[in-house]
Formats: sequence, structure tokens, C-alpha cells
Amino acid sequence: MKGLAKKSFFGLIVGMAVLGCGMAFAQGMVVDVKPGSCTNPVNTRSRGVLPVAIVGLTESALTVADIDPVTVHIVGVINDDGSDLLFVNPVPAIRSALEDVGSPEDCEAGPDGIDDLILKFKTQDLVSALKTDAADLVTNNNQVTLIFEATLNDGTEAGIDIQIQGTDDILLKVKKQKK
Repeated sequence: MKGLAKKSFFGLIVGMAVLGCGMAFAQGMVVDVKPGSCTNPVNTRSRGVLPVAIVGLTESALTVADIDPVTVHIVGVINDDGSDLLFVNPVPAIRSALEDVGSPEDCEAGPDGIDDLILKFKTQDLVSALKTDAADLVTNNNQVTLIFEATLNDGTEAGIDIQIQGTDDILLKVKKQKK
């Protein structure tokens, strides 16, 4: 898996393929799980939420305000061999807000003056998806690369929906159950 000392991202929108049915696909959102942390530890027994930021960029014509928060999901993981493993049931965000919390250059840099899309995911929903579709990855201190997907509207009357993706690593903390 990728090292945790850096922020994983696909970069800016690097290309777009227009698909049928008014959909287009473009890679390119910077995702920061647990803004302010580079290791992104996730306690698999937590009953709380996992904070995630889609980091706003100055170099992009699109802003995070263009992303429909309802469409943001954790859709899978990247395996050790580099292949994608998609979840049968993607994990939806349960809350969202616009706030400046991070920077695309450094996972510990803090606010950069550009709004970010802050999302909350139920930790147990993520753990359930991992246990269902990638049980061999749910081990203590295992680095897992999550794949996030969202949809934005291009703002034209045609209303073409554009799919965007991004990734970030987490460090699973599997705590033993107390007896």
C-alpha cells in the first residue's frame, strides 16, 4: 500500500470522457481523511463518525461547492496489487458542510483560505463494508486506500453530471473486545 506520510490524490482534473445518458467521468478530487492527520487512524470499534474533506483547489475551474454532497460515497478500496475492489454497498456521507480545514499540498498544513467540502461518514458503516467485501484487509495497523466518488453538475442547461474520484489512506486500528 501507499505510504501514509503523504496525501494521496489523483491530482487535478486530468481528463474527461463523456459517456451516454448525460454522464461524464473525470478523475481529480483531493481527499483528506481526518484533516490535520497524515496517518488517519480509524478505530474499527468506534461508534462515531469519520471526518473527510474534499479539498478546494485554486487551479481548478470547479469548486467544492459544485459537488453534490448527497452523491459522495466511499465506493471501495485499492488492493495491494493496485486493483480496485468496489463495495457492494457504497458508504454514503451522512452530513456535509463547507469550511476551510486543509491544503492540497500537505496533510498537516491546516487551512489555506479556500473552502473545502467537509463530510462525515459513519465509522461502523465503513467497517461493515470492509468486513463484507474486503475482510482480509481488516487487520490491526493495516494501511487501506479508500476510493471516494462524487457527482457534480457542470452548470449548463444540458445538466451533464460529472463523476469525480479521489483517494486517501487510513490506518486501521482493530481493538480487541474486552471480556
